[in-house]
Amino acid sequence: MGRLYPLSQGEISVPQVLTLDPFISNLIGKPSSLSEEVNLTDPIDKNVEAAIKRSHAELSLSLRSEIYGVYTSQSLVKDFQSLSSALQDGEDCSDLLSRMEVQAKFLSDVAFDSLRASAIVTAGSVSARRHLHLSGWKVDLSQKNCLLRMSFGGSKVFGDELEEVLRKSFKS
Repeated sequence: MGRLYPLSQGEISVPQVLTLDPFISNLIGKPSSLSEEVNLTDPIDKNVEAAIKRSHAELSLSLRSEIYGVYTSQSLVKDFQSLSSALQDGEDCSDLLSRMEVQAKFLSDVAFDSLRASAIVTAGSVSARRHLHLSGWKVDLSQKNCLLRMSFGGSKVFGDELEEVLRKSFKS
């Protein structure tokens, strides 16, 4: 499906990179732009930072398209009202119907991309939580990575496969 957007960056301003407040930056001695490399040495911390950045970027893009989706849906409602009047008056409605079709396609694109972004943000959130819970655990990094790469399922942070993975991991 061809997208009717991406929208240009300047149309609606949603920050994709967060910056740290200068006061806090000076207080803790960190760079003010979180897009700059923060001096993280632990691989787990680096993965948490990456997951959080991906989640924020996806939410920013999704928010922008959803804002346009709201405007488009409001316009579509007005066009439906116009269509109703035009049909009662016996007017030609082909241009209005074409415009409404474009609006409906745009809303479909927004809904699809919003769903995709929600899935990515959910995955990033689960990944970040997994990394945080494993960061203090004193086991081999390869064993931690095995737990981090497990597929997500169920209602637990590590999913339903945790016991099986632990059993295999610690036997070897």
